[in-house]
Order: sequence, then structure tokens, then C-alpha cells
Amino acid sequence: MNPNDASPEAVLRQALDEVNRRTDEITELLQALIRCDTTNTGVEPSGRESIACQVLHQYLDGVACETLESAPGRGNFIARLEGVKDPNKSSLLLMGHLDVAPAGDLTDWKHPPFSGAIDNGRVYGRGAIDCKAMVAAEAAALKILHDLGAPFRGRITMVSGADEETGGSMGFGWLAANHPDVLRADLGVNEGGGRPCKNHNGTQAYLISPGEKGRYEINFIVRGHASHASVPWSADNPLITAAQLIERIAKLNPEPTLNCCMLALLPELFGISVPVTADELEETLQLLNDINPSLSRGVRAATRMTLAPTMIQAGDKSNSIPGICRLICDARTCPGQNEDDLRALISEAIGGLHGIEAHVTRTAEPSGCNWTPEIAQRFERALSHAMDGTVVRAYPTLCTGFTDSRFARALGTPMYGFQPKHPDTNRALNDIHCANESCSIQDLIFLTRALIAFLLDHQNMD
Repeated sequence: MNPNDASPEAVLRQALDEVNRRTDEITELLQALIRCDTTNTGVEPSGRESIACQVLHQYLDGVACETLESAPGRGNFIARLEGVKDPNKSSLLLMGHLDVAPAGDLTDWKHPPFSGAIDNGRVYGRGAIDCKAMVAAEAAALKILHDLGAPFRGRITMVSGADEETGGSMGFGWLAANHPDVLRADLGVNEGGGRPCKNHNGTQAYLISPGEKGRYEINFIVRGHASHASVPWSADNPLITAAQLIERIAKLNPEPTLNCCMLALLPELFGISVPVTADELEETLQLLNDINPSLSRGVRAATRMTLAPTMIQAGDKSNSIPGICRLICDARTCPGQNEDDLRALISEAIGGLHGIEAHVTRTAEPSGCNWTPEIAQRFERALSHAMDGTVVRAYPTLCTGFTDSRFARALGTPMYGFQPKHPDTNRALNDIHCANESCSIQDLIFLTRALIAFLLDHQNMD
């Protein structure tokens, strides 16, 4: 079939069939990306994303590609497909990142974290889900469209950035400051959304993220008075104060915020009335917990600021009471909240405790873009095609983590979290930042099909 002589529907069918035929090729690309150890500790030298850029250059031979390094070895990969120039047709942006979180204790891994081993239909390795499957699927979608000569109008740009795991200053933050046009488009997709579920009518549904929470790190410095541990009453033990602070943090109950995502999500997905007070929201969450505990936890996180202790450091000898203790916390803020709101919550936690300083460092601001019926329908069409015609609904949600999408949103590009899994995926095996991270080949191929359908939406076809 010559794609230039075929109908848009026939071109899409051919492209989707090609995804299935290239299952081994796409899987091998993901394995090759995982085998690039792009661990990002946040301390230079780190990341080494340029080695993954080389893999993408080789795979996308024939496609216009370049690597822009923010520093030696810190590569940001860019690939472009140019369709028929038409001012009325959209430019599309595909985002992902190449760095990965540290692997942790290697003895916890079933397979070495940079082996890309295949076991029971899954590709194992650090970054398999976060975010090299997304990168592999995007690259495969571009290669298939290029190889088929599929007709489309506008421009498709794929950008795989460095340094997402530590805030993006060497990746999309650097691109936004130095090459902003790379990130400007009419519409874009990235990680941070695409969870499958069923709505209250039993219809297959997916949660897409038009927004995400912000992230801060809080370093609490708790000062006391050191002493020999054999005479503890002569000391002012900062660990005791830190324990009281941790207990208070655990009991915090920040005022919930019903953002527009939740207002649209709750009635349509669950068929329940929209809560308008904090008490009603709590009743709703209890109801959701009986229906879907995992989704209930997600809605709870999406509707309030969170403050979680994650690290504590004190002392250098077991027989000495330390004079100082450091407690590090992770905080997430909702769209519309700022650092002043967070500091008010921190002050509430400290209360009358003495000897505590709180140092706040911002990693990412909350961000978001509009959710419209037209956007929902575009995702629904793509997902339906990926599922061979199954009726699908798309609902907005709020990503409780942070992604690089905020950098493109700040430049005016509407970005949506869209990394859909196959509806039969085993969510228990899809964890990130943990040992035995893996991606099922079924999910990888489904994601590629969904991206192909999204890119070849009929509104962008010749």
C-alpha cells in the first residue's frame, strides 16, 4: 500500500499493524536504552545521558536528529519529522527523559539493573518504566511514520532530556532557557499519566494528567546539647525533639483543595456527586476506598498538600548523645498553592518545639493546562484505535509527582501526562524507583500503538 494514496483510516491501520510486526525491534530498543547506565545522583559526574542519545541516533537513522549537551556527557536528544506545511495543522511535542534514579542495593534485584533482561514477558532494569519505555515508544512511533512515509500535516518533535531525576536544570530546564523553540508546540505528551481503570458504568477509561503538583525539600535542623549517653539527663537530645516533630508531621491534616481535575473526575468516573466541603470529600474518599483503594489514595494525594519525612541523620557514636539532628522531608503542593502556604504548614508542625530551623528548597512548581472536550476526545480516539475499536473514556487527573512538562507549559505548550498501559496490566509490577523495576512487553507495544494513533489523528492527516 502506498500511504499517499490511502485513506487516513487505512494509513493508521497499516501503522498499527507495523507496530505489532516490530515488537522484537521495539523491545530490543528498550533493552539497549536500559543497558546505558544513565544513573543520576545529582552529583557530577552524573547522568551520562549522551550514551543513550547515541543509541537513539543509531535507531532513528534517516530521521533528522541532534544531541544538545548542557555539559560534557549530559545529552538532550531531539528528533523531528516534518509533514506538509499547513498553518492550520498542529505541531506536536513528544517528551521523555533519559536519566534514571540510582539502583540502590543490587542484591535486591532479580536481574542486574542495567541488563535489560527479559523474564516472563517483562523487560527488567532501572528506568524500564521511568522513563525509557516512553522514550522507546516515542522513537519507534517516529521511525514507523518515517519508514512508511505516512502523510500528516504539521511537525512532530521528540525531545528526550537529561537530568529529570534531580530537577531538570541540565535537561529541559536548560533547553527552556537556551533553546526554547525546541519545546514550543501546539500540543504535547509526556510521562505522568495514562492509568487504565473502569468508570462506574464499566466502560474502559484512562486518567490523563493536564497538571501536576509541585515539589519542595525541607531540611529541618534540630539543635540540642551533646552529652555522654551514660548521663542522658544532662543532655538536650535533639533526636527526642525530632521524634516529636515527626509525630506532629504524621498528624497534619492540610485543608483539601478541589482543583478542576478532581471536580471533573469524581462525578464522571465514579458516578458520585461532587464534594464541596472537607467533610464531604472525606466521605467521598471512604466511599472510593471501598470501590478502588489505589485510586482513593491517588485522589487523596491530589487534593491536598503533603509533607513526608524521608531521611534522618544524627550522631557519630552509639555512646554519645548528638548535639544536632537533621530531618529531611518531601513536600508536594497543589496548583494554586505556593511556598507561603507550605511554610504555614511547617510552622504548624513545629508549634512550640524549640531549637528547630526549617530550610525550604524548591524543586518544581505546580503546573497545569486546560482540559477541554476536544482534548478528551483526541485521547479517546487514540486509545480506542490502540484497542482496536473499544469504546474508551478519558478523564483528567492531577499527577502527584513532578515531571519535565512544567518547562514546556511555561513556554505556552499544553502538556498532558499520557503514558497509557495496556488495560490488563499488572499494576503491582509497575513500580518505579524500586528494585526489580520492569515494563511488560505488552505495555510497551500498547503505548507505541497509542502514540501512533495520537500522532495520526484524523485532524492531522492529509
